[in-house]
Amino acid sequence: SSGINAEYGDQTLRKHASSVNKMFRTTITTMPLLLNRSIGSVQRVISSPFLTKRWLLTGAFKKDQLLGSVDHYKYHLFVPIEGNPLVWPPKVEKMGGIVEKLDQELKHNEKFNNEGIRVTAIEETRSNKALLFPQRLSISGGLKEQDVTPLLEGIVSNSLAKTFTVEPLKEEFHVFICCHNNRDKKCGNCGPPLVQKFEEELTKRGLSSRVAVYRTSHYGGHRFAGNVIIFNQEGVGDWYGYVKEEDIPILIESMLEGKTYINLWRGRMGLSKEQQIGFASLQGYSG
Repeated sequence: SSGINAEYGDQTLRKHASSVNKMFRTTITTMPLLLNRSIGSVQRVISSPFLTKRWLLTGAFKKDQLLGSVDHYKYHLFVPIEGNPLVWPPKVEKMGGIVEKLDQELKHNEKFNNEGIRVTAIEETRSNKALLFPQRLSISGGLKEQDVTPLLEGIVSNSLAKTFTVEPLKEEFHVFICCHNNRDKKCGNCGPPLVQKFEEELTKRGLSSRVAVYRTSHYGGHRFAGNVIIFNQEGVGDWYGYVKEEDIPILIESMLEGKTYINLWRGRMGLSKEQQIGFASLQGYSG
């Protein structure tokens, strides 16, 4: 009897061990999906503020994934729209109005397919001006759908002033922070505190008149939240990822000194992935 019980116990232990090993292998296999998928039910699992700020931002993603994560493009157009990034729908380009028209024109008009124009929505302000980089121009007048084709033509031919009221931007630096909550909860959780911290630090340093901060729609790489783009006096746009509130002071100092904070650097407008990697190497980046 004792021998039978012992044999039964061994079989039970072996079955239990096999189940645990299978469960472990399944977990290891599915973890990349959990970490890398940014839409659907898996994304919703990792959308709590605690996980976003403590897990995703502190090592769940490798920082070497940041470098070279900005697709090459030539122009960045920021268009003001009604509402708040925290409540905008997941795709602002499906809301109708000028952003949708711009999206359709860039996708389907052969004249603009390969011109490298990126469009991002920003919160509407009293001035209601669109912003264009690297030209560092504001475009006045409340753009409408019928303005889209001449607007894009003016951008690629550098002739906006013929059709629109444009002015050089007054501020030296422009900071764009993704807060697009319904596109990805990580951006909705991370973005607003970064905006607040930026504004606090700028006020404390007496820099509010020199630096403008904007809350934006999704512009790519929400897995790297918090996402920040900083355009300098020359219109050069550096992208940063995994930005936390404690990083803001050094980002401001680097910005003022004309330096790139390479530890959180994703890339730069106008550079290919290879050029971004080469630039980082020259800056002493070691991965």
